[in-house]
Amino acid sequence: MIKPTRAELLDFSTLDDDMLLHLIAARQVEGLEAFFDRYAPLLYGFIKSKGMDAEKAAQLTEAVFLKVWTINEEQIPTPDQFSAWFEDQLRECLPQMLDQLRQSMTGLDLLSKSTVMDILPLSVKEHLLEQARASKSETLGESTAS
Repeated sequence: MIKPTRAELLDFSTLDDDMLLHLIAARQVEGLEAFFDRYAPLLYGFIKSKGMDAEKAAQLTEAVFLKVWTINEEQIPTPDQFSAWFEDQLRECLPQMLDQLRQSMTGLDLLSKSTVMDILPLSVKEHLLEQARASKSETLGESTAS
């Protein structure tokens, strides 16, 4: 009988944002995955509602979450600063895409989360998690080589 891992027993989706960000800062891919599941549909839907095409919206969404993956303990926002911090992550990612976004802004028509999950390419999440796992392995390799 195969025993489930600790990560498989814990439902990361029930953790609050602060805990997820602490897990991300500790390079726990499960924390990033839960954070992505919570916020990627909203971010992608917001970007799409501003007139960006699906491919660029997916690229920008992935870039934001790759940036989130790089945070450390000192960079974790307080709960009252979370919205502004997350907005900053978006602003800092791809300036040229944001310029296009600003130029093509239309009325804010947020899509429902379930609709966005149908639209957001699964490959974005898979690619993000693959990159996070690779960077975690590199980091672990560096620390054991020291």
